[in-house]
Amino acid sequence: MTFSKVALAAVLCVSSLSLARSPMQPDKRTMAGNALVDLIAAKTNADVNTQVDELTKQKMLPSLTPDVAFLHGGCGYVGCFSNYLVTVGYYRKSLNASSASIAAIVQVINGRTNIQKIFSQADISDLAK
Repeated sequence: MTFSKVALAAVLCVSSLSLARSPMQPDKRTMAGNALVDLIAAKTNADVNTQVDELTKQKMLPSLTPDVAFLHGGCGYVGCFSNYLVTVGYYRKSLNASSASIAAIVQVINGRTNIQKIFSQADISDLAK
């Protein structure tokens, strides 16, 4: 085996080990999604409560799972962090079907989550333009 094949084998071995997760520790994407779902369920944030109340008045139902998209991350003195865009979709099935979502930027750092920003419905509409 040449040096390049040995190096490739080592990289693949290390990569597969780093992808393995403990069954007790959820991945960062799951943690980020759960942070927004938990905030909605806890009803402790006035901005989120207002959005949920408005969507509920429109007879919309929440989706069962959040959508999570990685934005960026890095490492520094305090450890490694990852930022995610997390959305929970709401929908109404009827003749005039419609949908909306509650969206937030969630940071996962050292196994803890922090909601950085909650988007208003106007913010979300502006992004869609």
